[in-house]
Amino acid sequence: MKCNALFKIFCFILHAIQAADSAKSLTSQLSELPNDFVRDLIRDHLEIEVFNRLDELNFVVAGVLCNKVMEEVILALDKAHKSLVI
Repeated sequence: MKCNALFKIFCFILHAIQAADSAKSLTSQLSELPNDFVRDLIRDHLEIEVFNRLDELNFVVAGVLCNKVMEEVILALDKAHKSLVI
């Protein structure tokens, strides 16, 4: 009688361990993302970041060029004004 009860407990524990291993294996398989998906996701994100940084750089360069052109125009107008007045 005791052996039969111990055997049932042993079988129950063995099945519980196997079920836990199966569940762990299944969840690890489901939680892993395919490498292609991750690579494409990172590539897309980096592409967006690069374009955003390039846009910011374009605005900075445009601002600097605009300021330089305005300075040149102001200096040229000032020089023309002085030559006309004197």
